[in-house]
Amino acid sequence: MMAALPKDSPAPPPRKSNSISDVADNIFMRRILRLTGSEKESTYDFKLTQEATELGLTVSPPPVPTPSTPQPHSRRPSVARDGRSVSIDSFASKSSRPTSDLSKSWDRTSTGFNSLQSYNRRGSATSSSSRSRDSVLSQPIPITKQKQSRNSSVPPTTTPRLGRQSPESPQPSSPHKHLIRGLTKLRLRRHDSDKSSRRCRHCSQSLPQENLHRLPCGHTYCTDALHYLSELAATREPKLQPTCCGQTVPKTLLDLARSRKVRSLASTNPVWATSMHRQLSDQGSRSSVTPEPIETVRESSESDEGLPSETATIASINLAKALRIPEYALLRTKHTQQRNRLLRWDTRHRTELLSGSAQRRATVVQEFDRLQEEMLDKQASNVATVEDMHVSAEADLRTAQETERKNTQTALRHMEAYCRGEYANGEPHGRTISDQDRLELAKAQRLRDNIDIRHESAINVLRGEQNHRMRLRLQRHDQEAAQLQRRRERELDRIQRDLNDELGDWTTEMQRKKEVVQRWWDIETQICLKRYGASMDLVFDDPLTSLAWSREPGVETTFDNFADELESWDNDEDDEDDEPEEEEEEGEEDKDETPTPEPTPGTNQSSTLANDESHAEAGDEGAPV
Repeated sequence: MMAALPKDSPAPPPRKSNSISDVADNIFMRRILRLTGSEKESTYDFKLTQEATELGLTVSPPPVPTPSTPQPHSRRPSVARDGRSVSIDSFASKSSRPTSDLSKSWDRTSTGFNSLQSYNRRGSATSSSSRSRDSVLSQPIPITKQKQSRNSSVPPTTTPRLGRQSPESPQPSSPHKHLIRGLTKLRLRRHDSDKSSRRCRHCSQSLPQENLHRLPCGHTYCTDALHYLSELAATREPKLQPTCCGQTVPKTLLDLARSRKVRSLASTNPVWATSMHRQLSDQGSRSSVTPEPIETVRESSESDEGLPSETATIASINLAKALRIPEYALLRTKHTQQRNRLLRWDTRHRTELLSGSAQRRATVVQEFDRLQEEMLDKQASNVATVEDMHVSAEADLRTAQETERKNTQTALRHMEAYCRGEYANGEPHGRTISDQDRLELAKAQRLRDNIDIRHESAINVLRGEQNHRMRLRLQRHDQEAAQLQRRRERELDRIQRDLNDELGDWTTEMQRKKEVVQRWWDIETQICLKRYGASMDLVFDDPLTSLAWSREPGVETTFDNFADELESWDNDEDDEDDEPEEEEEEGEEDKDETPTPEPTPGTNQSSTLANDESHAEAGDEGAPV
């Protein structure tokens, strides 16, 4: 019999990643954006991109994070086999050859590129670097000349010329001539040389550059001409966007021209400005019942600092129109909530980082204070022990000196009696006293006379040695204290560096999160305007005042207040949802702990059941319907 095939073992569950970045991404997707547990950043981005693509919108791919470039001091020269120092940049310049790539990336469809390639394939013994240089410098640069045609409705055509095919360009003899010729053509391509760009097609006089608007077809219109085109298109039926040379005039230019026209009329005619203001206020009071949430000037001023005033005005006007759409108002509120949650998360995490670093610093300071106290106690104990040893040594020396003094005096007394010819008891001994005996007597007398000075010198020497050793010991103690202080400073510096690195990484991560959220906001805004913007004459590419990323203390907008109220409502609902669950758990625990009463033997259980049924019926009859 054939053996049964082994069953496939189930796939192991995916490992749970507990890294800091994964935890931050989880918090970002769950708590900030309030998405489900299965959605990730990539899946949500793919969903938004797919939805926008289905509506016909063009969405740019998400930005790819660029790797950090190495610092200049980290470059080290490599050593070749023959011992020479070769720079890494030289290898990069030889291997990459960006100039040749640039020459190959030029207009591949043109015949000049093919002729240039065939021309560059020379059989001469030239180096690769010279070939790549010639391929770039000898490459023709297309120029665009706008000739003023007789028929003003026909746009000027661009006539690119290739240097290898044009008879006007002589055969180059050196790379420098190619460079000079290219610079000359670039000078001819400048817009300043085209005097027709400074003139409107409907005006005879030259106007300032800020009053002219260049259309996609190449024609230039002044503000009055654009305003006239927009008014003329608005009076036609059906309403169509004005065109020029078959190309639609961008709505941004029309709004810009309209705003400039209104501003010029308001500055020249105050009566018209006052009447227009009253008319707009009356229309706003009668337009809708629901109040329109209006953001303060702070957000638009913060988000549009670098934009021109006209663009900011158009964006604010479009925002006021878009806020009348209920769907966009809800979307703007949702974005404000996400912004507020993201800012609170950023502030909370930074506070946690700072508090954690402060706690680590306090722990280090406390630990080193304890070590310093222990070291000082140990040093003081050692110094006291050494001082006791010094005192004991001096006392022992003095005792030895006293014994020596007594012995010297006894020996001198016996020697003096011997030199007198007597014994110690005074009887004569009858021996001959020699000169040597007298010399020994004089020596003993000198020793007796100088013994005090010698003893004092010995004590001074002992004290000097003790002081020297004590001074060396105190120096060692100071060195130990300084070393401990240096260790403390190094540890505190390490904690500060870790904090700076964490704050830098968090700042980079938050910047990336803000870019991701801003991209999603733009896509959602375009989708909303694509679906519901027709009622307010808005299209998906109209500029809107972006949501500011900062909230100044003491200044709150309507959206901030409304978003905070919604956030508090959500938190209250979450708390209410959590409370019944806790009560049910507590009730189940009480039921488990409460003992059920058992019927005593000898009682009639059927009568008890009958009584319960009768009470239940009575309760049902008396209960209100």
